[in-house]
Amino acid sequence: MKTTFTLILVACALLTGCKSTTTPLTQEEEKLVGKYYFSETKDLEKMVEGMSATFLMEGYTEYNSDRTCENEGTVKIVMVSKNIKEVIINVQYQFSSEGNWKIENGELMEVMNPESFRFELSKSDAKSEAAKKAVKVLERASEMIASLIKDSMMKSENAKIIELTDTKLVMEQDGQQYTATKVK
Repeated sequence: MKTTFTLILVACALLTGCKSTTTPLTQEEEKLVGKYYFSETKDLEKMVEGMSATFLMEGYTEYNSDRTCENEGTVKIVMVSKNIKEVIINVQYQFSSEGNWKIENGELMEVMNPESFRFELSKSDAKSEAAKKAVKVLERASEMIASLIKDSMMKSENAKIIELTDTKLVMEQDGQQYTATKVK
């Protein structure tokens, strides 16, 4: 009798332990599920004296119903000589990463998987010899640039959701607002 009671307790414990650990999506999370287009442009004039530089990142983030997410896109860096108003360097990198997401207390939290991060030089159109040398330096520095971007992406900082509609997501992080447009 004691053995039967123990077996019943063990069976109940196992059945309870086998209960799904995933919680259903909230209404807000259901609204977020989908693919979003984003772009961000920054002027980096103070980086290099005598040159203006622009950093453009654009791509897509897909938030899946199983709370996984995927990012893919491009990073372009364009440097222009202020003296001769000529494009000196125009390089483009491809990136991708995967991770998990959730919404908690009105904030979107993304945690990227470091092993999934990819970042590589995909295109450059340097014309002058100086520009070609500069691109070679950037090619050699790609690993360092990738590491800096990866470190930035791997920090699981929360973004406050300002607005979430059927067509867009507006977030605020570090005092700056970002808007992503839902495409799917």
